[in-house]
Amino acid sequence: MHVLIIGGGGMIGRKLSDRLARDGQLKGREIARLTLHDVVEPAVPAGAPFATDTAVSDLSVPGAAEALVADRPEVVIHLGDQGRQMFVEAHPPCPYGAAP
Repeated sequence: MHVLIIGGGGMIGRKLSDRLARDGQLKGREIARLTLHDVVEPAVPAGAPFATDTAVSDLSVPGAAEALVADRPEVVIHLGDQGRQMFVEAHPPCPYGAAP
């Protein structure tokens, strides 16, 4: 099976890709290929028993998302966090310091 992790360069994406590399499967199905996507080059997990690709792009650019899923991954895990960053920039923290 082909797994795509959007946000694969982030903390959770790296931990998940390391775990998948260690287990070699997801929900009992063998992983044949892993694609890690982010806005920066994601690190490839060491010792993965399957092919691992990386992709760097900005999914807000027209056509970028379509290109990323063109080879039809069976599982897509979205861990990207740019939405929160944009929200925080548009809505500065309240004076009491509470997170949005």
